[in-house]
Amino acid sequence: MSPFLLPRTKDAVYNEEEGCLMMFIRGRPVTLYAPSALIDHYSLSKVSPAPSQKLKLEWVYGYRGRDARCNLYLLPTGEMVYFVAAVVVLFNAEEHSQRHYLGHTEDIKW
Repeated sequence: MSPFLLPRTKDAVYNEEEGCLMMFIRGRPVTLYAPSALIDHYSLSKVSPAPSQKLKLEWVYGYRGRDARCNLYLLPTGEMVYFVAAVVVLFNAEEHSQRHYLGHTEDIKW
């Protein structure tokens, strides 16, 4: 950990010598290494354009059962609804399909 990056720092810091970006997310240190093709000319002030394509969530694996209780419900439609991280999953067992509600920005806890 670099001595000039403190947990209270809100801004990311780029270390040119190591070719890595250092920041804190929720108080935890995160280090991201730049691809070797970008190391020589990488700059935090340069903003890259957004990609033309968007990712689409196809399937959610897992269930949050370790620290959350009563988070699986059966709806009148026959779907099961539960949450994993910040995603609400509506699972249709007959069709073996999922629908996803992605409006949360933080982990869901009941």
